[in-house]
Amino acid sequence: SLGAKPLIRISAQAQSIEKNSPATAAALSYIKQVAQDGLCGVPAQVYIENVFNGKPREKAIAAAASSFIEAYNAGERIPEAGACREASKAFQTAFLTGDDPILAAATAYMDNWPGVKEGNPCAVAGVEYMNAIIAGKSRDQATTIASRRL
Repeated sequence: SLGAKPLIRISAQAQSIEKNSPATAAALSYIKQVAQDGLCGVPAQVYIENVFNGKPREKAIAAAASSFIEAYNAGERIPEAGACREASKAFQTAFLTGDDPILAAATAYMDNWPGVKEGNPCAVAGVEYMNAIIAGKSRDQATTIASRRL
């Protein structure tokens, strides 16, 4: 049972995202370009859009879950390999061990995206930015950290 335990544990800094900031626009643009599959990418996009639009985490999670279920019911399945497969495994493991499954899945997805594996500076910078925000760094600090990868 999940009880009252939150599914997402991120810093207060990460929760105070300005929806009209350049960083927000860049994050949404990035996710729309790289994440187009119905079982990982589109739910991630739905979740991020909801969070950036000021919706409570619970509503963002519900909207992402609805998107996932719709794609699954339409016949999409987790691929045998790749970022979505790794995100699925990370979600399941984190859920079973009581860790944050959404954060685990998002991190696994980004870490296993081909651009990150190939060392694409933009993809690597995006991962660095996300990791810095999750660690509680300010947007300015995260931007500085990420920009070192460009």
